[in-house]
Amino acid sequence: MRRYTLVKKIVTGSLLCTLAAAMTTAATTPAQAAAAAPAIGTVATSPGPASPGGGGSAGTARPGTGGGSAGTARPGRSGGGTASPGGVTRRLGPTCIGSSCTGRDPVATRCYRDARTYSSHYRPAGGPWLKVRYSSRCHTAWVQQGRWSTGLRAMIQIRNGASYTVRANPYRATYTRMVYSSLPYRACAEQSNGTWLCTDWM
Repeated sequence: MRRYTLVKKIVTGSLLCTLAAAMTTAATTPAQAAAAAPAIGTVATSPGPASPGGGGSAGTARPGTGGGSAGTARPGRSGGGTASPGGVTRRLGPTCIGSSCTGRDPVATRCYRDARTYSSHYRPAGGPWLKVRYSSRCHTAWVQQGRWSTGLRAMIQIRNGASYTVRANPYRATYTRMVYSSLPYRACAEQSNGTWLCTDWM
């Protein structure tokens, strides 16, 4: 009986010690708990640098990937212009203005970008349509004609000056070289019998 009582006291004492230790751990103050946790807005990182391109928040995004804000967009994706240092895409302007455009290509000089149709014309005996195109930015004009199976010609002519012709194409519209629009000019169309019809001077 004495042995049983002694064993019971030993077991009871062990349980009391365990309970006291648990209560001591639970009594940690809120200030101690806050000091042990990372502050709001910071990222807890492990020792050593993170590998570039990794999936963790401490990694560096690879250039050209769309997944992270740290990535750098690949150039050439925003077509039609060049990217300025501020990230704004701007379109390149024309390469000539005024009299320096005479005899030059409206597409190669980028004068076609703001072009509008000044007037439209049709051949009485049949054939591709003609349009006089005008660029206010370049101060130039040229003639464009529609697709046609035979190579009928269209022309833009400067009064007492140069003239520029182009033949019709069965697959696409064609256009002449440009003239300076401050000079008197007119559009002309070749007929199927070889004669020419022209507009009034503009």
